[in-house]
Amino acid sequence: MHLKNNQSDNNIKGSKKIIFIMLALFIFGIGPIIAVEIAGRIVINLVYGVEGKSYGLWRYDPMTGAQHNENAYNRLTTTNNFGFRNVEDVLEPKDEESLRIIAYGGSTTFCYNLSNEETWPSRLEQKLRKSRHPKDQVLNAGAINWSLGHAFARAKIDIPVLKPDYVLIYSGINEGANSDSLKNVNVEMKALMADENYGVIAKNFDQNRWFKRNSITVRVYDYYIKAFLVGLFTTQDKKVISSEPIFINPNPDEYVLENYLVVLESFIEFIEQNGSKAVFIIQSNGDNSNRNRKITSYSVAGANIAKKLGVKVVDSRDLIDDNTKLAKDLFYFTGVHYSSKGAIQLADLIGKEVFELGD
Repeated sequence: MHLKNNQSDNNIKGSKKIIFIMLALFIFGIGPIIAVEIAGRIVINLVYGVEGKSYGLWRYDPMTGAQHNENAYNRLTTTNNFGFRNVEDVLEPKDEESLRIIAYGGSTTFCYNLSNEETWPSRLEQKLRKSRHPKDQVLNAGAINWSLGHAFARAKIDIPVLKPDYVLIYSGINEGANSDSLKNVNVEMKALMADENYGVIAKNFDQNRWFKRNSITVRVYDYYIKAFLVGLFTTQDKKVISSEPIFINPNPDEYVLENYLVVLESFIEFIEQNGSKAVFIIQSNGDNSNRNRKITSYSVAGANIAKKLGVKVVDSRDLIDDNTKLAKDLFYFTGVHYSSKGAIQLADLIGKEVFELGD
């Protein structure tokens, strides 16, 4: 009996110890994280909250890995009922005299550095409504990191349902990044091209992480704390590193370009088959560095495919002045994302060349 009592006491003590450890882990580990998450959401909602919308732009999508969430917001962005970067929902029913336009591309269409109203698709809509019809609508389907293949995957869902009058394609700078991301999961573009397996898209981007999509705490860590820690513990002279010339071949990669051109042709054919008009826009940059010449070279080559298919081509390079300072003024520091001024000028160019709008 005495042994049984001792064993029972030991079991109780062991259980208490486990409970104590779990409680300590919660109080000093998980608890603070949950508290920070809740507090962060309260602050975000108070400062940036939009009635009827939820915080966080991304949701899981089986085709692309992650897709812009419907009725969502963050610090600069609001999405509508279709997940487009528009404050206004898709207008239904569509007025017979109005135009419905969808703009596809990566971050240079999304315009991550600008507010919703400052993006070039929004500026184009503003211009159309002022000069043509008050219910013309330009839907921004751009998404950060997306290659042309990602945009095409989304368009296959959007276009048959929304039946836009025009589809604008401003895409190309992310083709190399898509190839590199595929390589990180042991998928080589050269092998894909040998098998004529076109349009394979990466699903291992940052927004594909569940915690990145759903946790404010993780975003704060990634955007601020991690950057601070990296800077704190980096011993090298950053000025020396940044001043070292790095050679980048400004020409497109052979297999990446092959994939891009085949996807582009399929994309344009799909648009036309669904009764819409395709418009292809050549991408430009404001500093003409080897890196930016390379990533914009895909759309330069794509213009030949578009022209061969009888598609209207708009060359945004027409905006670039020979004066380097003036050229840079149209772009964000990346050299390929438009500034607010650049977005207005691109919208004006598209409005003039495609929709015959005056100044």
